Amino acid sequence: MALPLASISEIHFSTDGSWTIELGFFFNYASEVDSVRLESSSGSSIIKFYTLIPGGGSTNFNHLAVITNLNLQTPVSINPLADYVKTISYNYGYERSDYVAFGNYPGSFLDCKQRGESISYISYLNGSDYRDSFCVDKSPTIGIGNDTTGKLSRYCGKIYDPSGNVFTHGYFSLPPHIGIFIDIQPNGSFLETVFSRRYTFDTITIVLTNWPNYSSQTYKVEHVDFCVRPDSLHTQDIIATSLITAADKHEPDQESVVVVSPNPFTDKVTFFFNMRNPDPSDEISFTIYGRDGRQLKQIKPTAFQNKYEWTPDEYIPTGVLVFHMKKNGKTVKTGKFLKL
Repeated sequence: MALPLASISEIHFSTDGSWTIELGFFFNYASEVDSVRLESSSGSSIIKFYTLIPGGGSTNFNHLAVITNLNLQTPVSINPLADYVKTISYNYGYERSDYVAFGNYPGSFLDCKQRGESISYISYLNGSDYRDSFCVDKSPTIGIGNDTTGKLSRYCGKIYDPSGNVFTHGYFSLPPHIGIFIDIQPNGSFLETVFSRRYTFDTITIVLTNWPNYSSQTYKVEHVDFCVRPDSLHTQDIIATSLITAADKHEPDQESVVVVSPNPFTDKVTFFFNMRNPDPSDEISFTIYGRDGRQLKQIKPTAFQNKYEWTPDEYIPTGVLVFHMKKNGKTVKTGKFLKL
């Protein structure tokens, strides 16, 4: 059962090191959380009370709440230079959590935050794609909701194959943030809006042709590691050094198509499946996850099943959801969709 979640919306530190955290809640679920625990590397404490701010101008949440140490049963110390924040929401005997690391804390991708800046979670529509991430925010908006101002940047460069020639077409997803797709221009260049955060990778998959003649190639590349600052332009080429795998256009894992309709949706959504060359012995799983990675629903469709209608439980909040399809233990399709 999916349960209400108090999400981390924004974290801000004052010049004296004291912290303020903005929690985000979805409509109809703000008052259904029994309690919330706040945790950092120094310890944890139950939040004694919080005041809901309806709307708040947020593009991601319907209610907000501003939390400081005054709201806790016992004080919690958070190191602005290297730490993590985790919220644990309790409801009906179950718990759900939200988590972000920052500074030089292990696993952090938010290590270029400067004094006066905050850490924000944003989700926004880019063309037909919904993008979401924690990022560095140089324009804190504690208590009035997050927008995209002062949180986004641009990344540009050229992408080269192992022979030193530019790729002239296709697109790739910017690792490690699946969902930021970058188009390759005929001259090998690319330019894309990205979140202000760290990016590090040494492999990349380039999609050369779309379905039904889908093909892609995965390359080893010279190590890429940069943290892009808000409202800036980062220029760095991507240089492939060797081909790892070339997915033939007739490979089973490239032949499965999932169409989501309507997207966004409100109360019911339909997934249309197109499994090419189906075999009755195929073992297929189709799983839906929340933004926090919690499994919300899993089915086992047959190889010949062409659709599945899903009416979410009332406790599943609005926001970005993810679907994941596997065939015979191998991932064949992933994607995002939005519940309003």
